[in-house]
Amino acid sequence: MPTQYRTVREAVRKLDPNLKLDDPAFDVAVVLLSGLYVGPNVRKIARFAHLPRPFVAEVGRRLRANGVWRGHKIEAGWFEKNGAYAFWLDVTVGLGYLERAA
Repeated sequence: MPTQYRTVREAVRKLDPNLKLDDPAFDVAVVLLSGLYVGPNVRKIARFAHLPRPFVAEVGRRLRANGVWRGHKIEAGWFEKNGAYAFWLDVTVGLGYLERAA
């Protein structure tokens, strides 16, 4: 398993140690963090994260529709104060549970 991919999975586990590996939120979190390595590109993320391309495409569609992914950029405040909350809110956007306000 490539080091960067392992780093992403370990980061998700650290962010929420109670999150089960088979929970879809875990995979969405992996998609979001993988985008930091390879950009908001469905094909590259699917390959990098070892996730099914249709799953990544659906998550990506939701992220683009809600402004998390814009062009080749990720619009997120994950590294600001309270960034962990912003990250998990973006996970719920990726899951299709919430939408970002316009």
